[in-house]
Amino acid sequence: MKRLGSASVVLLLLVIMVALSTFVASPSTRPRQPAIINGPGYFLMTGYGSVHGFQVPLSDNSPNGDFCVNDVLPPYACTGIASTPSGFGYWITSGPSGPRPICSTPAGFGDATIAGPPVQPASIFRVNQRIVGIASSADGKGAWEVGGDGGIFAFGDAPYIGSLPGLGINVENIVGIASTADGRGYWLAESDGGVFALGDAVYHGSLPGLGLGVNDIVGIARDTSGNGYWLVGSDGGVFAFGDARYAGSMAGRPLAAPMIGIGANPLGTGYWTAAADGGVFAFGDAPFLGSATGMVLDAPVTGFTTTPA
Repeated sequence: MKRLGSASVVLLLLVIMVALSTFVASPSTRPRQPAIINGPGYFLMTGYGSVHGFQVPLSDNSPNGDFCVNDVLPPYACTGIASTPSGFGYWITSGPSGPRPICSTPAGFGDATIAGPPVQPASIFRVNQRIVGIASSADGKGAWEVGGDGGIFAFGDAPYIGSLPGLGINVENIVGIASTADGRGYWLAESDGGVFALGDAVYHGSLPGLGLGVNDIVGIARDTSGNGYWLVGSDGGVFAFGDARYAGSMAGRPLAAPMIGIGANPLGTGYWTAAADGGVFAFGDAPFLGSATGMVLDAPVTGFTTTPA
């Protein structure tokens, strides 16, 4: 058998290396694949504006605590967060405490449209109580803020549909807002479990209407169908109205910190509740995606929002 010379061996090795390079890309030259997020997720926000995302594509774009540091003592300034319909952004609202509360324009991150001038008459813009919550418009190009007295402040393309002071209703205990799927209405929740429906939002009941006396409701969330809603109390109790299904709660169980909000699983009938220490609790078909209890937080968690699937 004829042996190959040294030059022939070198040439053969070069041919083999070139052939392999057409099938195997160097790690340094392989294209980076974008992260693919399947299913819903959620954001937790602290009172200083730090945002922690779970199963979301935007966790690197949080304000990182430098948005609401103007209020260094409780109640913390950042009071609400709302995901955009795409899940690629969110708004943060702040309600600085003090003898003269102000209504500030919500700050947008990711694909959240920076809010413009309010669309309702300026005469309705009297802020008697601090801002306590925020909800997204249907297309993600606007948002509503709500004050503790039920005053509504609409930004961007979110339509002004009415407020409790505008209806002559005097309350001081509104704790949250949830918008309808088409963005033509919203529900307002009171700390005693009272619910007010405005626009095309349908009233499905309230705790006072059931004869239940509570004073610790902290949040409201629309269910996936849009024909019901949940209320959550600081003790972890959950109350379902309309076709929203009750899937359990933390009521009667020891909590390290009080609950601060609730959000629906957009792929099913379950929901999550969130606590001030960053704890997240999953019920029904809502998957547990993580929590912030193992993190060093700059302030208690004051806002919780879920993203679409």
